Amino acid sequence: MRTGIEKLQVCIESDERKKKKMGEMLKAAQRKSDSLQDRIAILEREKEDQEESLEEAVLQAETSTAELEEERIKVEEQKRGLEEFYIRDRKAN
Repeated sequence: MRTGIEKLQVCIESDERKKKKMGEMLKAAQRKSDSLQDRIAILEREKEDQEESLEEAVLQAETSTAELEEERIKVEEQKRGLEEFYIRDRKAN
């Protein structure tokens, strides 16, 4: 009977060690999961920031393109005006 009790005690102690180890492993897995969730959140924020920066850059490029086109039109108008002035001036002389 004593041997049976000792075997049972050994099994109980073994189970307690396994339970403790599993608890530690579970805590470690939870910490890792939390760490990965934090990293995912950081990466998502960085992605959103980069998308905003890209959108701003695209808008700035479009604005610059529009401004450049406006300047080209002004230059063309000035050029035509100078040509007309030159033609009138030559006819007058």
